[in-house]
Amino acid sequence: MRRLLAQQYAQDLRVPDVQIVHYDRDGDRSLTLRHVRHRGRPLTDAASRSLRTLRRLWGLAVRLETWEDDSRVGDVLECSA
Repeated sequence: MRRLLAQQYAQDLRVPDVQIVHYDRDGDRSLTLRHVRHRGRPLTDAASRSLRTLRRLWGLAVRLETWEDDSRVGDVLECSA
């Protein structure tokens, strides 16, 4: 019980694991991000807002994939240039 209660406050379980996995240098220069989902917890609606902000900062297309257990799950969010 103590361990379950402590996990509620563990920072690594609350912050999504999102990493840049591909940069298309020779093509359209887009970024591909990967969200690694833990325990089936999906991203919130804030993910699409964050993706739009990143696209504005990057200036080119950005896409976000969600993966769990070495396979892609769900839709790919994309903000075109």
